[in-house]
Amino acid sequence: MKVLKFGGSSVGTAESILKVKSIIGSKKEACIVVVSALGGITDQLISISSLAESGNDSYREQLSDIRRRHFAVCDEVVADEAGRVRLKEAISSLLESLERICDGVFLLRVLPRKTRDEIVSFGERMSSLILQAVIPG
Repeated sequence: MKVLKFGGSSVGTAESILKVKSIIGSKKEACIVVVSALGGITDQLISISSLAESGNDSYREQLSDIRRRHFAVCDEVVADEAGRVRLKEAISSLLESLERICDGVFLLRVLPRKTRDEIVSFGERMSSLILQAVIPG
């Protein structure tokens, strides 16, 4: 079994995600796919966590930007409307959890390492949902 790892630039745009889909589809043997966050999202999540910790509520605007970017990618890579709706619902659920965590950091002005790590994990979690939606069964 092969393990395929795709970094942020490999999943940075809708076009690159479709290239990843093609690469995975060309493999004859079963694969485990590991995917990074969309390009730039990890840095943005680190920034969001720091803003929340410092009491700067502009982290909410960045969360909205992340939502818009992921939804735009969903619109470009998932042709099936029902599948796209399910994907956006799953991403929205993750983003709601992320927002609650960031709101807690904002209120407490405390950002333990474990919480920062959890915040950063949302990038990979969202990109893996997108890739899962575009790769056939």
